[in-house]
Amino acid sequence: MSKNENKKLAVNYGRGVVVIPEAVLGSLSSAKKSDIIALLALVSEKDADISAISEKYALSTDAIERAIAFWRGAGILSYEEEKKAEPVVETKEEKVPAKPQKSGRRGDLGALPEYSSNEIAEMIEGDREVALMIDECERALGKIFRVGETAKILALRDYLGFTPDYIAALCEHCAKIGKNSVRYLETTAIALYDDGITDKAALDEHLRLAQAKHDLEVQIRSLFGMNMSRALTTREKRFIDSWIGTFGYGFEIIKLAYEITIDKINEPSLNYANAILESWNAKGLKTEAEIKAQIEAEAEAKGEPAAGKSFDSTDFFEAALRRSYGDAGAVPDVPKTAPAQKKRK
Repeated sequence: MSKNENKKLAVNYGRGVVVIPEAVLGSLSSAKKSDIIALLALVSEKDADISAISEKYALSTDAIERAIAFWRGAGILSYEEEKKAEPVVETKEEKVPAKPQKSGRRGDLGALPEYSSNEIAEMIEGDREVALMIDECERALGKIFRVGETAKILALRDYLGFTPDYIAALCEHCAKIGKNSVRYLETTAIALYDDGITDKAALDEHLRLAQAKHDLEVQIRSLFGMNMSRALTTREKRFIDSWIGTFGYGFEIIKLAYEITIDKINEPSLNYANAILESWNAKGLKTEAEIKAQIEAEAEAKGEPAAGKSFDSTDFFEAALRRSYGDAGAVPDVPKTAPAQKKRK
């Protein structure tokens, strides 16, 4: 700011001025504190090596290397040989994702930055941990990576800061669910980063819950006699997700609703079972013991057997069924009484 301009704010630079590209502002919302410190250190001390910057600014060398990868991916930094090779620079610039405007999520930057084959070779040859990580990921996904796929794996470590054991565990998970592409791995990793699942312990817990949900879904589909080879319909998925996630019900409670459904209409019905589960949830019944006690109390109050009685009135249950069916089709008749029990011989 010159002396001849309107005097509003004076910035005291001291003995020197650090100039950074205006494009940096577009990436600040998704940059970590260490990324910003490292960038300022690199542009102000161009001749200093990474170890010197690490010591002076109390940053680990890994943090500085990740920062360099981040700013390279944002198009702010590049190596000297990249500047000289114009065609290569132009190709990389085409792949640089647009800067995020509002969100601060790292995943909003889109695709991860890429590395040249020489850079990949240097990282693998110079770091045994990197070499072992690549081997483990290839084994888990059952394939030998191309250069671009290896670059994606390395970028997960350098750009998102994931540890090798985190990345290997994620590869194992992807393979387990039949997703063996590195592109799927990349998309999943960015989503996990955005959700704050960034360390191995958090990943293990996330995968444990995901596996438990998957196993429970398989049990439910088997219970209702659903074709396991087809995908769930939107309505089926909404029902099951609400039972497991919103209501928090386990298999035994869902099985109890299924058994009551069979007792009442003599066939499995997700809509009918959903109405039962909705009524229990609306009453605040969360455990199997609470639900059975409620069924017995209602049956005793009406002087009826407890079997098949899980709701207050037929009118209430018909309304719940209509909510479940919506406009999809006609609501099945609700029996006014439980089916007659077969006489024992």
